[in-house]
Amino acid sequence: MSVQPVQDTNLHRHIVEVYMKGKSLLPMAEENDLEFRSFLPPTIEYRAALDHLMRAEAARLGIVPRADTQEYERLQLEKALGHVYRALFDVADWMSINLREQIYNLLIPYSGEAIKAGFPDYYEKILPELNDLTKKIAKYRNEKDVGGEPILAGTIEYSESVERLIESKKDIERAIPSIIDYQKRRRRVFRATWIATVVGSLLVGAILLWLGQQIYPNNGAPPVPTVQTDDSHASSGLNE
Repeated sequence: MSVQPVQDTNLHRHIVEVYMKGKSLLPMAEENDLEFRSFLPPTIEYRAALDHLMRAEAARLGIVPRADTQEYERLQLEKALGHVYRALFDVADWMSINLREQIYNLLIPYSGEAIKAGFPDYYEKILPELNDLTKKIAKYRNEKDVGGEPILAGTIEYSESVERLIESKKDIERAIPSIIDYQKRRRRVFRATWIATVVGSLLVGAILLWLGQQIYPNNGAPPVPTVQTDDSHASSGLNE
């Protein structure tokens, strides 16, 4: 990572600020990993930063004499600064990916209606903020190799954005019981409505069948008309 030189009086402070910010995020990142995995890339970067710091101190203290002590010391400090920056971005990237995935997995089992009813702030506040943070995170990741003093402000803002993701996840976790309760109630209503519809349909069918049998008792068919004949008239005619 290329980092432009800063004033000598600020260089050590710059390194410490970035280091402390990254180190504060690392335990949170590991705690928010569902498998509680350790994340090695930042540790590798911190080890490299420490090596450059020791080289700078060795030159400054004369333990390793050099003709260009000041230039060499400054070069080593700038390299150390690059490593602590990379460590911080590695941690923040890892956290942001894990947290967004966890938020998605938290809500995927529930309908949009249940989420809206159980957690009204999600669509009105949390989701727009998540979308905004996602855009910012993408922006920071694209610009993280740009050197210069202003990168410190962007780094701190990036890490604070990731910390807000943690708070958003906590808000959603607190709202899950309300979402579940609403979805259960909706399912009970749906089930009752479905049962009522089925029973009603069966009842209507039974009534129609009964009415049919009452109107057409001959197995449901209309009665066959019968022709009556005058037997006495027919008999007298035969006798004649």
